[in-house]
Amino acid sequence: MVSSLYTTVKTSMSLLEATGYNSLDTIQCRLLVVLYEMGHGLYPAASISIGACARAARNMGLHPGSLEAAEPTSTEVIDEERRRTWWAVHNLDRFINLYGGDAVFATEDANIEDPLPAEDGSWSQNALPDTVRANLSTPAAFKVGQFARECQVSHLVGRVVRHVFNPISDPNFHADEAAQLERTLMSLVPLLTEEELKFRNYCGALAMCVR
Repeated sequence: MVSSLYTTVKTSMSLLEATGYNSLDTIQCRLLVVLYEMGHGLYPAASISIGACARAARNMGLHPGSLEAAEPTSTEVIDEERRRTWWAVHNLDRFINLYGGDAVFATEDANIEDPLPAEDGSWSQNALPDTVRANLSTPAAFKVGQFARECQVSHLVGRVVRHVFNPISDPNFHADEAAQLERTLMSLVPLLTEEELKFRNYCGALAMCVR
């Protein structure tokens, strides 16, 4: 049985949607609802919610490559918040599909050149470093923040989900891809284990990697 607060929040989100209201704050609220549903085993609801969240985020122009993602009045901190929100939608979408066994994602795959979130400590202090930003093509050995590492693993998880639940017809290519994905994920396990001890908190990337 779900809580009355949960149903109240879901009703409020529906009312906002019905009135056509959408903002970065409401998308982040939707993400919190998805996390609640995942944590309480409400996976049909979580799958539906992440789909609505993805469409709302796309409507806001948060997805990579959107012309709206670089507004003239935007600041670097706001751009980073938008980027992190989109990556959160992307990651939860793949996590839910991993558990649900569904290869149809609500968000498109990230491009190999899409920038990863900034280092978490700098972001929490609103002091983004003036350095070259890592992306999905950045080698795993390169030091990135915990959230950025989760994004890297989520991208790989998406490829695994498609490989398992929507396989291609060529058996040789399928076998080669399986071997490559396994090598890549297994090579990340020691690194993620070390980073989990370093950060001293739960590592979502490691959980997905060993799933």
